[in-house]
Amino acid sequence: MAGIYDDQNEIKKSEEYFLKSLSIKEKLYGKKHLKLVDSLNYLGSFYLNRNKLNLAKKYHQRALSIIKAKKNIPTEQEARTYSYLGYAYERLGEYEEAENCYKQQYSIIKNIFGEDHPKMYYVLLNMGSLSLKQANYRNAIIHYVKVKNSIEKLHGKKSIKLVFPLKNLANAHERLAEYLSLIHI
Repeated sequence: MAGIYDDQNEIKKSEEYFLKSLSIKEKLYGKKHLKLVDSLNYLGSFYLNRNKLNLAKKYHQRALSIIKAKKNIPTEQEARTYSYLGYAYERLGEYEEAENCYKQQYSIIKNIFGEDHPKMYYVLLNMGSLSLKQANYRNAIIHYVKVKNSIEKLHGKKSIKLVFPLKNLANAHERLAEYLSLIHI
């Protein structure tokens, strides 16, 4: 229900149903059960999309703490939660925390699927985006080149999937050139 209201841009009803869903699951399973993680991440993403970044961070942190308390082996769900939390930190300007989350996400995805798996694209794009925000243009280029090479390897050099990483790569090169021209003045 919450998702339907969200799609129709009925924010208050959507939030109400997201919170109701979480409350029902908490009554059924307790406040620290793995069945709460998806609801917590939905709420966190809901708040991220509405620029309520501290609320988003709170829900994603809670989801991650439940996962870490219950699981010994990292899962895709944990990687996804690190991604959401990293994005919340990034939007808050807490870049070191965002970087740590993205590194955890990278490690989990690499261990589960391998370095050339398509799920790795998103991790590297997140890391590249963060590097751009930190003015670490060379690092951003490294991440975007890895995505480009992986896509070319799996889908060919004419794949439509190359559009986004190539745009980001061009942007990183442009910013690096601007930066280098400024320091040589």
